[in-house]
Amino acid sequence: MDENSPCNPITTYGVTKLEAETVCQLHANRIPIVILRPPAVYGPRDYAGFGLFESASKGFIPGFGSKGKRVSLIYGPELARAIVEATVSERTTGETYFVADPQIYSFFEIMTKVAGMLGKRARTLVLPKWLLYGLAGISEAVSIFRSDPPVLNIEKVRDLIQTDWVCSPRKLEEHIGFRTQISIEDGLTRTLEWYKEFGWI
Repeated sequence: MDENSPCNPITTYGVTKLEAETVCQLHANRIPIVILRPPAVYGPRDYAGFGLFESASKGFIPGFGSKGKRVSLIYGPELARAIVEATVSERTTGETYFVADPQIYSFFEIMTKVAGMLGKRARTLVLPKWLLYGLAGISEAVSIFRSDPPVLNIEKVRDLIQTDWVCSPRKLEEHIGFRTQISIEDGLTRTLEWYKEFGWI
């Protein structure tokens, strides 16, 4: 996708993000606004992505829906730099941008790298859609009796089973010259080192 692609959110989360963009745009004639759309963010302190590192440390790679899944990523500190550079630039006022590593990655390629860093020869465990939806239903039912939200729900499964989650950061590079500087290998290594240092792994 790029910034001209139609927006078709498939979850409540996606709908609310699009609504937030619309609200911002309504005020763009009175205050300088720039909208940034990051893909999956990873890096030190990230709990959402930690589960993938944890799975690799136990010797398996979880698969959701399709083994050919491709994703766009952004390393957390790189996203922070993009936010600063886009915010201070007058060129970006009123614009919307995807901000990501220009390289598109295979989900399994990334997980294989992580497993290798951990000295593991991870086995791939592809979970079929029907099983994921079944687990999500059970998780939602159990959550009725708990105070915390379910780890897995129907909308999360809908998100996970998409074949691709990829976007183009070309517009941001063309407008302000922003381009990621940290390779996926360095980003994953720094993330893993942080998890180890603080006892997460």
